[in-house]
Amino acid sequence: MILSIAAKDSGAPVTSTIEGENETIVVNGPANVMDSFDIYHNSEKLQHIDKKVYPHRMFEEFKEFNRMIEKHDMSKCKKMLNHSDEVMQVLQKAVESAGLKLE
Repeated sequence: MILSIAAKDSGAPVTSTIEGENETIVVNGPANVMDSFDIYHNSEKLQHIDKKVYPHRMFEEFKEFNRMIEKHDMSKCKKMLNHSDEVMQVLQKAVESAGLKLE
């Protein structure tokens, strides 16, 4: 019996693969983060790329939140909240058009 489970908070290793004619790129971790990746030719690793500046993927975002709070930057806050609202409106339309009922 084969069992397949997917979860956003799973502790299992996550990779994504992009296959080209001659090389393959293996993204080490979720594609939305892309901390590092390896380039392979057949099964031989040619190169490891890791351009992270900070160890935590959200460092820059937290730094900007801190700046906004310290400077009381309500203009940026409103802009970001508006963007979040627009994203939620798109999601709501997608849910409705798919006929889904979220409870």
